[in-house]
Amino acid sequence: MRNSKSPRYGILLLFLINALGAYAPEPKLPVEPRNQDIVMPISPYFTDHIKQEEIVIRSIGIDFDNLHEAVTRKCPIGSPDDPPEIFNSSASYLGDIVKAGQVKFRRSLDIMAQDNAEGKAELEKYSFESFKMATTVFKQLDNTIASMPSLVETFELIKEMILRQGGWRYPTGTPRQTNLQNLAYDIYSAQVDLEQDLIKIPADRKYEFLRKWGDAHDKIAKYVLWAKNMRSWAYTYLNSDVSKVLLSDWKDPGRIGSGNTFVQPELSYQLVFLRYSQWAACWQNPLMRIIGWAINTMGPLPYPGAPKFYQRTTMSETELKEEVKKAEENRKALEQRTATLEAEHARLLAEKTRMLELLKERDNLAAEAERLKVELLTQTRESVPIYPTPVNAQGSKVQPRGGRGGKMRKKLVPPRTELTNGENSQNGRPPTPGSWSWWRSLLKPRDPNQDNLPQNPPQ
Repeated sequence: MRNSKSPRYGILLLFLINALGAYAPEPKLPVEPRNQDIVMPISPYFTDHIKQEEIVIRSIGIDFDNLHEAVTRKCPIGSPDDPPEIFNSSASYLGDIVKAGQVKFRRSLDIMAQDNAEGKAELEKYSFESFKMATTVFKQLDNTIASMPSLVETFELIKEMILRQGGWRYPTGTPRQTNLQNLAYDIYSAQVDLEQDLIKIPADRKYEFLRKWGDAHDKIAKYVLWAKNMRSWAYTYLNSDVSKVLLSDWKDPGRIGSGNTFVQPELSYQLVFLRYSQWAACWQNPLMRIIGWAINTMGPLPYPGAPKFYQRTTMSETELKEEVKKAEENRKALEQRTATLEAEHARLLAEKTRMLELLKERDNLAAEAERLKVELLTQTRESVPIYPTPVNAQGSKVQPRGGRGGKMRKKLVPPRTELTNGENSQNGRPPTPGSWSWWRSLLKPRDPNQDNLPQNPPQ
């Protein structure tokens, strides 16, 4: 008996698999070639890729839109021709603050240079240990002012790149779907031939796009780091109250890039450099997100193979119209069902609110009843006298009447009656006729004032 695991049977099995695979309806796609250009039809391959990656490409476009607004309105470079609300958020406005403060600082530095009591007092105001330290701080601010033209030049080049780059809403004159497709071409640095319906993508794919905007991001990041370092430096050397006086003629622009909120009542050098870092970060953050979207989220190109979201149909025009009609009916039914559910949801919410109100009212009534109960019990206790239990001489409790059983016999008390005509009574009762008390009452002399009173007849 032959072994079923012999190499001969393995080779035969691989041959059969390959032979059957040649007739499979969806053959295995070849691996995308590396280090060479790709030429493919725009439709359906690249069109399908745009549909597949639409969310990512649109997110990149929205961040480019944010960059357009940043460089023109939220955090511009700044020009004297800009309106005040735009110029006050610019780098030029922050530079003017430092320049104006430097003019006042020069006057203080001249006083510090004097070798007398006034010079020493001026140094103490700024918390400088020596005139050399004051001079070093002044030169640092001078270097900052001298580097501003370089900053403006660098950011002007980046601004031109941003304004040339389309996004989701920009350019505003073209449909957004067209902007989305053009942005996809830019991401892959593609050459497009619309007549031949072909697209040529270079070997480095989207990495040309990443290098371009990555370089811009790195330049901006250097200025963000510089501004943060200058803020720490200002906290160390220009943190006195008198240094704030140097900037007292200027107003804080607020948090640049975030609606100019958190405006401070007075400026300081460390606050100015904080606004510098916020201004540069207003450019940096959208670029950081764009690069992240392009590197970490976008999928590979569909080379070459059946697209995932594109499929030719074999249905006739009449069948297509029927499908469209059914889809429209389903949509209307869904909308009607949605409206019904929303109405039912609103009714249930109203019912829930009413029930909650009733439960709250019940709790209030229960609390009020409990309060009245406690109040009534308190009043009853206060109105009813409390007598101590009597005790005998030995300290034991007195036994109640009626013997040991503890039951008290009912005491019979005759009703009281009024006595007239001098009737005598015993224990509140009239004398019995024929008794000695009765005869004695007859023999008792009468009061003349009672002659006119009616007499009780003898019984």
